[in-house]
Amino acid sequence: MIHRRPFPYLPLSTVLAWEPVARAWKVSEPARGPGGFVAHYRKAGGDHRRLPLEWQLERDAFLGLHLGQIEQKEDNHFFDLDDQLPTRHALGLVMWAYFPQPVRLGRLNSLLLTAVA
Repeated sequence: MIHRRPFPYLPLSTVLAWEPVARAWKVSEPARGPGGFVAHYRKAGGDHRRLPLEWQLERDAFLGLHLGQIEQKEDNHFFDLDDQLPTRHALGLVMWAYFPQPVRLGRLNSLLLTAVA
Protein backbone atom coordinates (compact mmCIF):
# COMPACT_ATOMS: atom_id res chain seq x y z
CA MET A 1 0.00 0.00 0.00
CA ILE A 2 1.37 3.40 -0.98
CA HIS A 3 0.49 6.20 1.39
CA ARG A 4 -0.50 9.43 -0.32
CA ARG A 5 0.06 12.77 1.40
CA PRO A 6 -3.05 14.91 0.98
CA PHE A 7 -1.55 17.59 3.25
CA PRO A 8 1.84 19.07 2.33
CA TYR A 9 4.34 19.22 5.16
CA LEU A 10 5.70 22.48 6.57
CA PRO A 11 9.46 22.57 7.07
CA LEU A 12 10.59 21.48 10.52
CA SER A 13 12.12 24.94 11.03
CA THR A 14 8.66 26.52 10.68
CA VAL A 15 7.11 24.10 13.16
CA LEU A 16 9.91 24.73 15.66
CA ALA A 17 9.68 28.51 15.19
CA TRP A 18 5.98 28.44 16.18
CA GLU A 19 6.40 25.89 18.98
CA PRO A 20 7.06 28.54 21.69
CA VAL A 21 3.81 30.28 20.73
CA ALA A 22 1.93 26.98 20.93
CA ARG A 23 3.50 26.34 24.33
CA ALA A 24 2.60 29.83 25.61
CA TRP A 25 -0.97 29.48 24.36
CA LYS A 26 -1.18 25.85 25.61
CA VAL A 27 -2.07 24.62 22.12
CA SER A 28 -1.63 21.06 20.88
CA GLU A 29 0.14 19.77 23.99
CA PRO A 30 -0.01 16.09 22.92
CA ALA A 31 1.64 16.88 19.56
CA ARG A 32 4.39 18.80 21.34
CA GLY A 33 4.98 16.22 24.08
CA PRO A 34 7.96 13.86 24.30
CA GLY A 35 6.24 11.11 22.29
CA GLY A 36 4.22 13.42 20.06
CA PHE A 37 4.35 14.31 16.41
CA VAL A 38 6.86 17.16 16.76
CA ALA A 39 9.37 14.85 18.47
CA HIS A 40 9.00 12.25 15.72
CA TYR A 41 9.25 14.87 12.97
CA ARG A 42 12.40 16.23 14.63
CA LYS A 43 13.83 12.69 14.90
CA ALA A 44 13.13 12.24 11.17
CA GLY A 45 15.14 15.40 10.51
CA GLY A 46 12.06 17.13 9.11
CA ASP A 47 11.90 14.58 6.28
CA HIS A 48 8.32 13.29 6.11
CA ARG A 49 9.51 10.25 4.15
CA ARG A 50 11.43 9.13 7.26
CA LEU A 51 8.36 9.32 9.51
CA PRO A 52 6.91 5.95 10.45
CA LEU A 53 3.78 5.16 8.45
CA GLU A 54 1.61 5.19 11.58
CA TRP A 55 2.61 8.82 12.25
CA GLN A 56 1.86 9.79 8.66
CA LEU A 57 -1.57 8.20 8.96
CA GLU A 58 -2.24 9.73 12.38
CA ARG A 59 -1.26 13.16 11.04
CA ASP A 60 -3.58 12.81 8.03
CA ALA A 61 -6.46 11.74 10.28
CA PHE A 62 -5.86 14.60 12.73
CA LEU A 63 -5.65 17.19 9.96
CA GLY A 64 -8.71 15.87 8.15
CA LEU A 65 -10.76 16.01 11.33
CA HIS A 66 -9.60 19.45 12.45
CA LEU A 67 -9.78 21.08 9.02
CA GLY A 68 -13.35 19.80 8.80
CA GLN A 69 -14.12 21.38 12.18
CA ILE A 70 -12.63 24.71 11.11
CA GLU A 71 -14.59 24.69 7.84
CA GLN A 72 -17.87 23.99 9.70
CA LYS A 73 -17.45 27.01 11.95
CA GLU A 74 -19.14 30.21 10.87
CA ASP A 75 -15.92 32.17 11.38
CA ASN A 76 -13.65 29.65 9.66
CA HIS A 77 -10.65 31.94 9.59
CA PHE A 78 -7.10 30.71 9.98
CA PHE A 79 -5.97 34.10 11.23
CA ASP A 80 -7.30 36.29 14.01
CA LEU A 81 -8.81 39.31 12.30
CA ASP A 82 -7.48 41.73 14.94
CA ASP A 83 -3.80 40.84 15.31
CA GLN A 84 -3.38 38.68 12.15
CA LEU A 85 -1.79 35.85 14.11
CA PRO A 86 -2.94 32.29 13.47
CA THR A 87 -5.97 31.25 15.48
CA ARG A 88 -5.45 28.68 18.24
CA HIS A 89 -7.03 26.02 16.03
CA ALA A 90 -4.78 26.97 13.11
CA LEU A 91 -1.71 26.90 15.35
CA GLY A 92 -2.64 23.33 16.23
CA LEU A 93 -2.35 22.47 12.53
CA VAL A 94 1.14 24.00 12.47
CA MET A 95 2.18 21.65 15.29
CA TRP A 96 1.30 18.83 12.90
CA ALA A 97 3.47 20.44 10.17
CA TYR A 98 0.60 21.75 8.05
CA PHE A 99 -0.88 25.10 7.24
CA PRO A 100 -3.09 25.92 4.25
CA GLN A 101 -1.36 29.28 3.70
CA PRO A 102 2.34 28.53 4.37
CA VAL A 103 3.68 31.64 2.63
CA ARG A 104 1.52 33.92 4.75
CA LEU A 105 2.55 32.03 7.87
CA GLY A 106 6.22 32.48 6.97
CA ARG A 107 5.74 36.24 6.62
CA LEU A 108 4.56 36.36 10.23
CA ASN A 109 7.86 35.22 11.72
CA SER A 110 8.54 38.82 12.80
CA LEU A 111 5.42 38.64 14.99
CA LEU A 112 6.57 35.55 16.86
CA LEU A 113 8.10 37.49 19.74
CA THR A 114 4.94 39.54 20.29
CA ALA A 115 2.78 36.41 20.10
CA VAL A 116 4.58 34.81 23.04
CA ALA A 117 4.41 37.96 25.19
